[in-house]
Amino acid sequence: MHASKAAKIALEFTDLGKAFQGLAVAGNRGETTVHRQKSNEATIKNIEANNAGQNDDSVQLYEVKATGSKGLGVFAIRDIPRGTRIMAERPLLLCNNGFSEVLIAFCKISVEDQRKFLALSDHKTEDWKARYKRKVQRKIRGSHESDPDVAALTVEQQVNILEIFFTNCFGAGENPTDVVCDDACRINHSCLPNVYHRWNEQLGRLTIHANWDIPAGKEIVTTYIEICRDRAQRQFDLLPWGFQCDCQACDGSTEFGQASDRRRKRLRELEHNNTLETRFESRDLWQFVIECMDLLREEEVEDREMKRNYATAAELHEKLGNLEKAYEWQEKVVEQIATCAGTDHDRYHEAQAKLQDLRRQLGRQLEAGSKKH
Repeated sequence: MHASKAAKIALEFTDLGKAFQGLAVAGNRGETTVHRQKSNEATIKNIEANNAGQNDDSVQLYEVKATGSKGLGVFAIRDIPRGTRIMAERPLLLCNNGFSEVLIAFCKISVEDQRKFLALSDHKTEDWKARYKRKVQRKIRGSHESDPDVAALTVEQQVNILEIFFTNCFGAGENPTDVVCDDACRINHSCLPNVYHRWNEQLGRLTIHANWDIPAGKEIVTTYIEICRDRAQRQFDLLPWGFQCDCQACDGSTEFGQASDRRRKRLRELEHNNTLETRFESRDLWQFVIECMDLLREEEVEDREMKRNYATAAELHEKLGNLEKAYEWQEKVVEQIATCAGTDHDRYHEAQAKLQDLRRQLGRQLEAGSKKH
């Protein structure tokens, strides 16, 4: 981008500066970078303290029990502060999500893990099961002759394994793509989740972190689908699980439910134009960022979805040469990842490396400015 054009955009953004002052995510005007850095580091240390011992299952923060209409669920047995790692669970099954890969992987795990896997729920409707079975039979017929363990399974057993896998699997990454755990797969869905699930490659475990303070006795809920969609789309996306969500955001009879539907429709509209390159050319850029953040905050899903907006704001300020503001927003990226994934996650280390790079750039900029004077 030409310097003159960048300068023009920067001037246009200046008019929106007052809007940012009302956002809690922006640093206080009187704070220095050093003070904000200390505050950020204190927050991270507090998260680490809450997570001490949570990688070896030595501290139990939850219990699995019956919920009534939703079968089993996971509930907090003590107050859980925001950012706490509730689980760091080893997988029962970790594999790519192709039919053959799932069946072969199942046959290779221990008998005890097979028992736990087969005890997991399969909430698909009978109509869905029938259509799914026909699809599975076409795909698996004659495709496992080279694996004697899989070949020894009946078609019904193969279908049952696959249905359980696709009902319960969490995304793990590119290769392998999916993971099934024991306790984590008991966590029920809500479009207003209070936890965030993330595969941790370094630990080889699925982690569950509290997005919000969770009081003792409260059910721990995550989301199975993309939640920045309107209510009708979310209910459609949940059809494979055979239930309709009845959380507050899905209750169209209430004022909150109706307002939530409008907000999420708007978030979906904004998402269509979500690349940095296209938005950086627009004079409406900061309005876009502010609107997304306000909507997410009103929806109480800011920790889950806000990182992209924090990162966008940081990158935009860096491009405009406003390194102090870029540093502020990148601190928020770091804090968000620490809250939702932990300080031992690869994404956290990447975000910290970016923060250190901005700190070095800012130091050089301040040094150059002092030499001029």
